[in-house]
Amino acid sequence: VDRELLHNIRAAAGEDADCVACRTEQGWEPLCAAYHRSVLPIAEEFAAGGRFKMQEFLRALRVTAVAADPFVLHNVNTPEDWAAA
Repeated sequence: VDRELLHNIRAAAGEDADCVACRTEQGWEPLCAAYHRSVLPIAEEFAAGGRFKMQEFLRALRVTAVAADPFVLHNVNTPEDWAAA
């Protein structure tokens, strides 16, 4: 994640959204996002019910999208991913 992307997320934050999340051609990137503290009760409800899918959580919120380059948000989960990146 680069500084410009984080700046864009912050700039898009406003009172009309619960969340500002990155969106690429592949879809939402809910971990690269800013969440308003007002969503904490919703998050707690999801967790208490064993619902941990972030895509599902996003559907319960008012989300503002920030366009992001999929390369910038490329998953690096393994040593092989790191080498490829």
